[in-house]
Amino acid sequence: MSSDVSLHVLYQIANAPIRMFPFPHIYVQDVFPADYYREIRENLPAKEAFRTLASLGRVADDYPESRLVLPMTSKHLERIGDPVRGFWGQLAQWMLGGNFGRMMIEKFGEFIGQRLGELGRMRFHDEALLVQ
Repeated sequence: MSSDVSLHVLYQIANAPIRMFPFPHIYVQDVFPADYYREIRENLPAKEAFRTLASLGRVADDYPESRLVLPMTSKHLERIGDPVRGFWGQLAQWMLGGNFGRMMIEKFGEFIGQRLGELGRMRFHDEALLVQ
């Protein structure tokens, strides 16, 4: 992912207002530049690459199988061929590389602290799922 795309995404998120109802969240229109969003759509993995949340052990077995996800990990991205795998690998590397997560923690730190306690005592890890 280019530095221009990265800067655009971070700028859009940093400037998005926090909405409080029904819980603190942001809604970001056009989070990706139009040309990069077009690349995302052109590189969507085949349906076979996606898994149910239940099959990944993330929800109870009786959870509806209509929600499909592709964890953005090297293990799961191996299921898709190049150049699609390369595209998603680069995006995952950027999303999970630390800067994106730090920005989200900074943006929502007050609310995380209210719910879970002092941020300085917490350890976080990054995760990304492509949801179908």
